Amino acid sequence: MVFSVENETHKMVAAIQNGNITEQYECLLQVCENPVCTCNIVRLSFSPYGQKDEKSLISPYKVSIDFSQQILDYPDEEYLTEENRDFAELLIGGMDDDDFGFLWGEYYTIKSQFTVEASDDSIEARFDYREIEENGLLAAYDAVLPYDLSLWISINGENRLVLDQYCVLPDCTCTDTHLSIMIPGEYEDPGEELYFITLDYRKKKWGKLEGGTDSVDAKTVRSAVEEIPDLYNLLLHRHMRLRNIYFHCKSRHYTPSPQAHSPETGRNDP
Repeated sequence: MVFSVENETHKMVAAIQNGNITEQYECLLQVCENPVCTCNIVRLSFSPYGQKDEKSLISPYKVSIDFSQQILDYPDEEYLTEENRDFAELLIGGMDDDDFGFLWGEYYTIKSQFTVEASDDSIEARFDYREIEENGLLAAYDAVLPYDLSLWISINGENRLVLDQYCVLPDCTCTDTHLSIMIPGEYEDPGEELYFITLDYRKKKWGKLEGGTDSVDAKTVRSAVEEIPDLYNLLLHRHMRLRNIYFHCKSRHYTPSPQAHSPETGRNDP
C-alpha cells in the first residue's frame, strides 16, 4: 500500500517504489469545496519526506486522481511537466484497492466537514421540481447531501444502510419519513433495497414492513433502526434541513407552469 498516516504526527505519507528504491513523500490532499459535488477527485501534492527548506514547501509534484475510476485526472495537463507526468504514472501504477479506498475515506471526511459547515441557503442541490410540486415526489437525504451523516444499522449481523426520504414541500406539515434498508454499494451508490418501512417520527408510529422475510420482520427492523442515537430528533433535523435547502433552491431555480385560464367574459359579450 502506498498511502498511510503517521501515528505521532498524523501526516499523510506515501511510499513510492521507483525501481529498487522506495521514495518517501509527505502528502497534502485537497478536494472541491462543493458539498453536493460527487466528482470523486482528489488533488495531491508531494514533498520529499522530512524536507526542511521553507523555500521549497510547494511540491514540484501535483497529482489529480479520480479514485472511483482509479485513473489520473489532468484538468491542467498542458501545464504539467514531463517529470510530473512520469511521477503521476509511477504513483498510480503502484497503488492498489486499499490505496483508492484510503483516498475515498479522506475525501469523504473532508466533504463531510464542508457539508456540516455549509449554510442551507448556500447549497445548490438538484431536485426534480416539477415532480415534487405536482406529484409529491419524495427527496432522499443522502441523494441531496451525499456526504452528511449516513444512517447505518445491523440486522442479523450484517451492516445495512438506511436511506431516509421526505416530503419537502414548504407548506406541508407532515412528519413522515420513508426508510429504505439497503445493501450498500460503492462510494455514493446506495446499493440494493432489501426492505421498506414508513415512520411518523413525531408520533413514533411505524408502518408496515415491505420485503420482510421469516427472519426479518417489522419488529426486527424497528429494533435495529432505533439503535441509531437520538433517532427521532435526528430525523426531524434531517427533514427540516432538507426542506430548507429545497425552499432556497426552488426560489432560485423553479418557475411554476402557467395555469390554463378560461378567458374572461366582457360586459358586452353575449
